Order: sequence, then C-alpha cells, then structure tokens
Amino acid sequence: MKPFLRLLFFFVISLPISAQQVPDFTMTDINGNSHSLYADYLDQGKTVFISAAATWNPWDETWIESGVLDEFHATYGSDAVVLFIEADPGTPESDLYGTGQSSTYDYVTGHDYTIIDDSEGIIQNQWGLSYYPSVFIICSDGTGYTADAGVAELMNDPDVFYGSFETALDIADKMYELCGTGFDRSKLNGITYIDSDLDCEEDGETGVPMMMVNIDGPNGSFYRITDEDGEFRTLADIGTYNVEVTPPANGLWDICDNPQSYTFLTDQDSTYMDFGLQANMSCTDPVVEISAPFLVRCFENGIYVNYCNNGTIAAEDVVVTVTLDSFLIVNGISQTPASQSGFTYTFDIGTLGVFECGDIVFDVEVDCEAELGTEQCYSAQISPEAGCENSLLSGVEECQEIVGSFDPNDKRAFPFQEGDEYVISPNEVIKYQIRFQNTGNFMAFKVEVVDSISALLDLSTFRMGTASHDYQVIVEDNRTLRFVFDGINLPDSTSNEAESHGFLTYYINQMPDLPDGIKIENTAGIYFDFNDPVITNTTIHTVDYNIVSNQEIENSIGFLVTPNPAKDYVQINIGDININQGVYSLTNVNGQVVQSGNFNNPVFDVELNDVPTGIYFIRLMDNLGNSGIKKVMIK
Repeated sequence: MKPFLRLLFFFVISLPISAQQVPDFTMTDINGNSHSLYADYLDQGKTVFISAAATWNPWDETWIESGVLDEFHATYGSDAVVLFIEADPGTPESDLYGTGQSSTYDYVTGHDYTIIDDSEGIIQNQWGLSYYPSVFIICSDGTGYTADAGVAELMNDPDVFYGSFETALDIADKMYELCGTGFDRSKLNGITYIDSDLDCEEDGETGVPMMMVNIDGPNGSFYRITDEDGEFRTLADIGTYNVEVTPPANGLWDICDNPQSYTFLTDQDSTYMDFGLQANMSCTDPVVEISAPFLVRCFENGIYVNYCNNGTIAAEDVVVTVTLDSFLIVNGISQTPASQSGFTYTFDIGTLGVFECGDIVFDVEVDCEAELGTEQCYSAQISPEAGCENSLLSGVEECQEIVGSFDPNDKRAFPFQEGDEYVISPNEVIKYQIRFQNTGNFMAFKVEVVDSISALLDLSTFRMGTASHDYQVIVEDNRTLRFVFDGINLPDSTSNEAESHGFLTYYINQMPDLPDGIKIENTAGIYFDFNDPVITNTTIHTVDYNIVSNQEIENSIGFLVTPNPAKDYVQINIGDININQGVYSLTNVNGQVVQSGNFNNPVFDVELNDVPTGIYFIRLMDNLGNSGIKKVMIK
C-alpha cells in the first residue's frame, strides 16, 4: 500500500504547459466514452475544471467528500465541465471503486461528473504534478491556471487550489475572474484608484487595495474588499444594485461618483464602475502597527511591525522607532536598524509613497529568568508626524504577560483586560487579535479564519492590522470575514513548534452611540485545510458610559504609557523634548481623581501604590495648557 502522504512526489516535467495554450489530450472515461479537451469542450466555448487525483491519497477522499464538485456540476454544468481524473498510472481502476489494494473509498458511486482513469499517465507525463489533489481551470481559449507550481510557473495562481473552493460559487467566481465565464448571470465589476489627474475617469492610474465596498442589491446588502489591483467583482441577478466605497478613515480623500447605481434588466448584462480617490488636501499620513501572538518564556517569539503612508503625498525621511521591554532578547531582525540604544531600535525607511507599506519582524526570545505573569510591552512610533491632524496611528503599543503555556487557538482584544470580558467606552475602536497553531501531525497547506461580525459593529470601518503570514481577506454576504492564508505551509507543532504559530489583527468601530450596558460578542472559527474548525473563545465587550471617552478630550500631547495593563507603576514617555514639565492626574471611570503630581522630565514613572484594580485615565497638562489623555488598566 502506498503511504498516506499529502505531498506525493516530485519528478521531471517533460512538457511544461504554456500559459497561452495547454496541451490537448484525449482520454476514455470509466463508461467507455471518449473526451477530447479541445474538440469536445474548449472549442465549444466551455470552461473545464480538472481535479487530478490519486485514489490512495486521503486528501482526495476529503476533497470529494466535501461535495463541492457535485454541487458545481449540478449548478453550472451547462457552462463548465468537471473532469475528475485519477492521474497516478500506478493505481488500478478498481481503486476508484474502493475495491483495490490502495483504496477503500468509492470515488464513483453517486457522482454524475465525468470520471477518468488515466492509466497511461498523460496528465503526469505531459503536465507534471507536485501533489494530489491538483486542480486546474482551463479557459476556452486554452489558457490554464493552477496553484501547483510544479506544472508551469506562468500558469501559477495560488487561489486555484482545492482548499480555496468551499462552495460551487467559489469555483464559479474564480472561473469568472480568470476566464470571463458568466454562468447566465450578470457581472458587476469595479475599481478604486488614485485619480491623479482629477478627471474622475480611470485611465491606467494606480489601483487602491483593501477598500471596503458596500453593495446593496435585490437580495440584500453585502460587502467586497478590493484586491491588490484595486478591483472588485461579483456576479449579479436581475434588479438594481447600489454600490458605495468607504473612504479612508483619515478623511484626506474624497471619492468620485460615490455611490453609484446600476439596474440589470437581463441575466446577461454587465457594468464596470470606477471610483477615483481624490485628495482633498496635501498631507502625509505615516502610520505604524505592532503586535505579537504570544510571549512564551524560554521560547522564540515574533513581534511584527507594519508601517504605511496613508497620506495623499509621499512621506520623506520616514523613521520607525521600536522599543522593547527588558526581558525580550532580540535574536534577529528582518531589517537592519540604523541605530540601537538600549532596548530602542531605529530604522531609516526613507521615502514612503502614497499607500506604500512595509514590515519589520523581530525574532525575540523571552528571558528564562523572567517570572511568569510579568508584563512586557513593545511600542512603535513613526516620524515625521502626519502632515495634517487626521493620523490614526503615529505611535502604538501593546502589552501582554509572559506565559509558560497558552491556548494556541484563541481570540482576544487590546488593551487586554484578562479573561474574555472587556469594558469599553461608547464609540471606541476595538482591536481584535486571532491566534492559531497547527497542533496536528502534518503540515497545514492552508489556514482559514472565519469571523462573523456582530450587527453592533460597523463592518464598513474594518481595517487590517498586522499578520504573521501573507493573506487574503474576503467579506462574505452574511457579514462574515474570511481570512485566507493560502499556501501558508504551516508546520505542525511536533516537527517545528516555533514556526507552527500564526496570527492576525484587525480594527473595527462600534455602531455609533450604542446604548449603555450592551454587550458585543465575537467568536471565530479556524480551519486547517479540510479539518473541522477549531472554535475560539467568545470575547465580550460591554459598553460603559461611565468611562470617559478618549474622543471627548482634546489630545494635543501625544505620549506612551507602559506597561498597560500595569501593576505597581507606569512609565510616561512624552517623546517631545519641548514638553518637559507639567502636572499629571490619574482619574477613575467615575471622573474622580485618585492620584496627581508634577513632572519635570519627558520620561517619568508614576507609582501606583494602593490604587485599586480597574480602568483609569492618565491626563497630562503642560505649563502652556496643552493636554493629553490615555487609558490604562491597573491589575
């Protein structure tokens, strides 16, 4: 019996497929019928979906058992063809029926699509395969696509992977994207772009990715997020669709012709909408993010920094400064810092173009001498400050405790308040983090995080933070975010514990002015390939009007508070040498001042002796009347 391996084997590709014209073949199915790829299908205007299988491979069994191919064949069989091909010539046809030596699973009974036993090895010899199952989309013009890099580099598309297709509609959407196959439905497409010539017409200008698009149609409202080229697309039914793009949150951009409407009168119509982003002022807006999935004592940990310029003009002489706490030992950094002073690292980024981003990853080890439960913080700042007053994150910090063990698949929010329950002021932005680990016994080729968003949250304000791996985010029609880590190749914890982890963070606003005491709940599901989901804990945010909202107080002084949450003390770092004296006050959620004092240095400590556990606000006021406020949790 052949081994149950997901990655089959590698071999020499004798005839690689051209990106323009895949090679023809003629094969006979298990019922004796002949099938010619070009004459019978492509030349007839059909799109072909091929699933190349090895019946001894359990992942082929899982893929077929999912029912996606059956659903696609039944729903879209008039426009596209499914060919299930047993592509390992070393297995007998009896294995397809589950009666051979290598297979006990019946791949035939109950399936109406075409099933072929490629005993001559045509697919293997002409195309080449790296693993089973490998799937292919072949357009009617002969252009082919696959995620299997062993076939042909020019055909590679990471989304044409069996794990990407959870429903028949997933396959149909991908065929529409790659081949234009319409499936008797109308097409609604569009693009968001930087309208540099201010004519509200897209003429080769730069597309803007990760823009939220709200589409209201005859079957209800749903969202799309623009891809790396700034484009979005959906198949549409007869009726009127209203499409609106959410402008960037910094308020620096207006959008031409927003919203737009179109009425589809037939099921063979199409429209293309363009939404040009026009600067309403000339401003830089450098922003920075920082996050880490965990801090485990004596283990390698990653701290991830992401920086971008969301302004309307390029930001020059950009510098990112990262400060770590003392128990975080740096073993490596993805970028070479320009300088280091103690636990502070400075990176000269140079010029950041409009919507240009970059990443810095710290490989740190938590000191084995640190006590469990010790709070460690890490912060990042970016300069110069925004050219206007609308920047979201010019400085940010995150704190968490050093642990010895933890739930590897969970959801939490920041600032972390221990446990799953949080208290939050009305209209305050929520930052979520979802962590995952492959605790199985084999590599996970794909990880998906599925997160249903509460109706109490404004989905149009969603924006990504940092993530451990490359990803794609999709908004499902039922207010569900699907984060897809395709080709992540996440090793299992037994073979490589340090690399078996991953995480993502994102920000989202509450719906405006939610009532006092209302609870916002959130739970996510984590899918490793086709395994059953791992369900995370449920986070609960309770809106509390007794908390002074940060948005109600003018913040003309920016500063960092570390650690947060705090126990015995907090350190205040104003970071501005022009502000070096003034007064501070510590206020509880009822507005009562529980501690106050003077400061004579831009960096100073505040002792928290006998301050009860709870949420507080630290307010600074300098001798010129400038003020600022930060929330801190005291444990």
